[in-house]
Amino acid sequence: MSELTLSETPEWLTANFLRDLLQISCHVELTSVEYACKKGENFASKIYRVKYKSDSDADENTVIVKSRPFENNGFSEEFLKKFNVFEKEIETYKLVDAFENILSSSLKKNVILAPKCLKVTKKPTDILIIDDLCSKGYEVTKKSTLFGMEKMKIALKKLAQFHAASAIYYERNGVFDEKYSRGVYNTEMTDIFDQHFDPNFNFILEFLSTWPNVDNKIIEKMKNWRKFILNELIRSMSPAKDDDKNFNFNCLNHGDCWLSNILFINDENGNTSDCAFIDFQQCVFTSPAVDLLTLIITSVNTDIKLQYFDYFVKFYYENLVETLTILGYTDKKIPTLKAFYIDIIDRVMATKIHMKNGKLNQIPSI
Repeated sequence: MSELTLSETPEWLTANFLRDLLQISCHVELTSVEYACKKGENFASKIYRVKYKSDSDADENTVIVKSRPFENNGFSEEFLKKFNVFEKEIETYKLVDAFENILSSSLKKNVILAPKCLKVTKKPTDILIIDDLCSKGYEVTKKSTLFGMEKMKIALKKLAQFHAASAIYYERNGVFDEKYSRGVYNTEMTDIFDQHFDPNFNFILEFLSTWPNVDNKIIEKMKNWRKFILNELIRSMSPAKDDDKNFNFNCLNHGDCWLSNILFINDENGNTSDCAFIDFQQCVFTSPAVDLLTLIITSVNTDIKLQYFDYFVKFYYENLVETLTILGYTDKKIPTLKAFYIDIIDRVMATKIHMKNGKLNQIPSI
């Protein structure tokens, strides 16, 4: 990313702001400010990579500064207010610390699920200061590349650990905060998503109506899809029901688990060895199928996606069961692979619709 000019850098993002927030007792100098992702890639936040030096440290330090946009941006502004994305992300970083402690203690090794959230402030807007994993060797996979088998297995294993640790946390501490009960699609968000969805849907209907050989009955039937699709999207985010004897396992889902939110690191031999998750603004307590489907549909190389879909599901499931067992999960009976697969199939169509309707529509799907 190119460095921002003085006029592009937010007025509040200064050396004094960083020094005070990070409680650095000596002089601080900003050496570089740049966007941490491409413009438009994260509609809910402004994300900056900030490099600085202090008198107490000879080395240059790097942090990620994630802020709530000041400008009113229609759909995204309504989304931010109603969905409480920053409050959710701030709380999730605290939970992730607890998850890492659970995993590290039981697995007898240091487990990194995400970067550390160093500081939080609400002045002059919602702002998080986050450790920059990229400065420690982690990298984002290019969208044009997608995941091969090696990266996918590493991501699936880490996702299973994240889910398992959240289930243990739930077992020990009780229900998660109410904010995690709602996914991106929920009954409270219907009006907002009507505004977002309708223009796209109406465009399709208008386009089809210009085709000379399309039966009007088909177009009329499609008009009824709108309500059906929104209901399916809401249902796909809903937790597995406690009265379902076949599958009633829920955990904290990342909610936006795709390649841009997963960072990988290589070992000394250049082989991919580990990964970590970023961007926790859409977390939701529901079936692990939500994250698993999102990851497979959006992020796997097309050449292996169809061929190894069943393998990916089984690989994830086996790692989930193994981790739950090691962590001492006793709350409920772990569901069978068959029951988990049925839950996946029940949610797959709505997940594909969500991917096509959202920012990921450039990614090939199964």
